[in-house]
Order: sequence, then structure tokens, then C-alpha cells
Amino acid sequence: MLGIGIGILAALMVVGGALWIKPSRREQKLAVWRRDAIVAGMQVRLKGMDAEPKNTGIREDVLGVSYILHNMDLHKKPQQEWAVVQAEGWYNDDLPAGWAWYGHKPDSESYRQHIASLLEQSPYPLVGLERTMNFVRFVWKENGDTFDAAVLKQYLAGLQVSA
Repeated sequence: MLGIGIGILAALMVVGGALWIKPSRREQKLAVWRRDAIVAGMQVRLKGMDAEPKNTGIREDVLGVSYILHNMDLHKKPQQEWAVVQAEGWYNDDLPAGWAWYGHKPDSESYRQHIASLLEQSPYPLVGLERTMNFVRFVWKENGDTFDAAVLKQYLAGLQVSA
């Protein structure tokens, strides 16, 4: 009788261990989303944007996952570099409430308003957006039920070529 009890306990330990290491449904969903983004030509980094308290007044890191689209067309380099985050900071000219400029911002007021409209047109709820000469970065918390990598890539490609 003792042998049967030990056998059942050992079987439960094996099954429990296997279930413990199995990815959850959310982890499986995120793995598919990230794979789709990589296949579409984006780079996925499990890092948001670091705090910049000295330069911008943003005291806390912006947590999220970065989906990055590199600029492969060297002849179409953007003229303006900028970055915005959903955080409280010193510089928030022409941005929606709760958003701040992260490091560099455009000089033109009309272009800053254009960026504010781009935030509202985002296909997914984002917490950070950055455009440099070499890439466009979309930072979000991967919330939601659906994700289409082609839609995000098209949005990011539009950001690369916008004035």
C-alpha cells in the first residue's frame, strides 16, 4: 500500500512539473505576435525606454516591448528626429495630456501637432514612439486580443517617410 502511495506521489510530481513549465495562453499568444513581427521585418526587443530625469524630467522607465523597424532605404532618411513617451516630463508642448518629449523634439509647432495626431492614429495602445535616422520604434505593453504585424509595419513605415 505504501508503494502505491509513493508511485502516485511521484506521478503527480512529474505531471505537476510538466504543467508548471508549460507556457500560459498569454505567453503563447505573445510568442506568436513577436514571431509574426519578426517575419514581417521588424526587430522585437523586450525593453522599453529608460528614464531621463536629468534632461527631460521623466523619472521612471517607460516599461514595454519595443517593435523596431529599421530604415533600409538609405536615400529616404527622415529630416526630423523625435521621441515621445507616455509619462510626466518637463517638455510636453503640443502633445496630448500625459505625454512628454523624450530627449529631442521638432522645432516646428505644426510638426509637433502632426506628431500628436500620429499618436491618436496608432493601431495599438502605445506608451512610447521614437523616430531616428536609422529606425522607428513603437513601444507598447502588448495588450489586447488581436495583433496584425502588417498593420503595425505599415504604420511604422509611414512614420519613416512622413515629413
